Amino acid sequence: MLGNEKTTRQRRHEKNRRYILLEAKKLIRKNGVEKFSLRGLAAICDYSPAALYEYFSNKEDILKTIALQIEKEMREALMNQGSDLDDLIALGTQYIAFARNQPEDYLLLFTSFSSGRRSEKETLPETSAYMVLFNLVSELVGSGQLTLAKDVGVEEICYTYWVFLHGHVMMQLTHLKGYDSDFESIETRMLSRFVNGLSG
Repeated sequence: MLGNEKTTRQRRHEKNRRYILLEAKKLIRKNGVEKFSLRGLAAICDYSPAALYEYFSNKEDILKTIALQIEKEMREALMNQGSDLDDLIALGTQYIAFARNQPEDYLLLFTSFSSGRRSEKETLPETSAYMVLFNLVSELVGSGQLTLAKDVGVEEICYTYWVFLHGHVMMQLTHLKGYDSDFESIETRMLSRFVNGLSG
C-alpha cells in the first residue's frame, strides 16, 4: 500500500465527519446557533452524544469547522491572479456568484458566525475571504491605480466594497427572493460604477 493511500478506517472516519457536519448545518439553519447542541445533533445522526467526540472535541469545534469550511470555499471562489481595477470588478462578480450559487452556506456564514476579529489592529487571518479583497486593494493602492483620500485607509475601502456587495446579495436572498429582475445586468453596471468611482 502506498504511504499516502488512506485506509478503509480513515475513509470511513472522513465520511462520517462530513455527514455530521452536513447534519449540523441543517440543524443550525433550522434552529440557529444558540439552540444548537451536541445532544440534538447526536439524535439526528443516530449517534450517542459520546460518539461525536470521536470526530470533534466539542460543540465549538463543530461550529468553527463549519465556518472555516464555508469561508475556505468562498476564499477559493474569490481568488484571482490579476491586480488591476478589472480584477476588483471581477472579485465583486465572483462574490455575488458565490452567494447566488451557495445561498444556504452564504446566509449561514453571515447570519450565524462572527469573524472573530475585534478591531483593525488585529491581523487578518490568511484563511479569511476578506483577506483576498484586502490584498487586492493593497496592490492597487501600491501600484497607484487607486489613490486614497488623505483620511481614507485601505481597510475602509475594503469594508465599503464588502458592505456594498453584501447588501446587494442579501436583498436578493431575503427581501427580494423570487423577484423578477435582470440582476446580472444591474450588477455589471453597478460594479463598474463603484470601482471606477474609487479610482476617480
